[in-house]
Amino acid sequence: MDERLYSRPLDVHRISDYPEVQRMITYLFDEMKSSGLIGKSPRNKILKHLKVVVLDLYVAYLSDPLIYLGYSRSPRDYSGSSRLGQLFLGYRPTIRVVDGLESLGYLDNHRGFYDQGRKTGFQSRMRATPKLIDLIENYSVAPSMISLEDDQLIILRDADKEDIPYEETDETSAMEATLRSYNTFLSRYELDLSLPTEDVRDLLQSRRIAPLDYTRNRLYRIFNEDFTSGGRFYRGWWQNIPRELRQHITIDGEPCSELDYSGQHLLLLYGLEGMEIYMGYSLIPIQGMKSWYRW
Repeated sequence: MDERLYSRPLDVHRISDYPEVQRMITYLFDEMKSSGLIGKSPRNKILKHLKVVVLDLYVAYLSDPLIYLGYSRSPRDYSGSSRLGQLFLGYRPTIRVVDGLESLGYLDNHRGFYDQGRKTGFQSRMRATPKLIDLIENYSVAPSMISLEDDQLIILRDADKEDIPYEETDETSAMEATLRSYNTFLSRYELDLSLPTEDVRDLLQSRRIAPLDYTRNRLYRIFNEDFTSGGRFYRGWWQNIPRELRQHITIDGEPCSELDYSGQHLLLLYGLEGMEIYMGYSLIPIQGMKSWYRW
């Protein structure tokens, strides 16, 4: 399998105001400028794009050093109506940052292509080199210094599954406040997998599944066309992993169990009749019931 296919999209929502990060980004900017790699682009614009790219390269490396980040080299993907354009990211500064970091040996970059005859291709991809990781760590930058910027947690989509704006109401405000509180609770714990990185990578690659981003521990509620349809919770990294990985989920390093909610109706019926049901190798009594359940 082509190792470049083991990739996820560049996450442009990484933020950090720590002085260690600011000093590291400023050093990179000065090195790019002295090497003539910035051109006439405004300093603040380059600094903004440089931070976005470098922080996500570092986060990806921490998850798995072999992860590539996909990004676009097409100007139309940075237009005002596009997602990147709405985030005020520009085509020229993004490409100058990527190409500049590549020229200085800070990233491994593979430009995308599209075969008109076969109608196939892939987006450009990049990943950090040891030189960039050494620089980041030499500036005492720690993973805890990087976070995701706040964004809208309650999402409304149209019939084409495109996000659409909506007027905020007491109902949507209450839903968002509740969800924000729950996400704050989640952020206090480290959700991880107990398997070695290589084993996780091999399984994901064999299934052609995108790499995991363990920092995606924020949940969103997505509604369809109006607020009476949908509303399920999405985007936690643990929600879409293969079945084989679920049993290896840990919370602060401790193993956890997945409750079989679909089988609880049978347990309740047995409990009401005061009967026992054998569910597996270890039996634990359900509190308040004369039944048993495998934990």
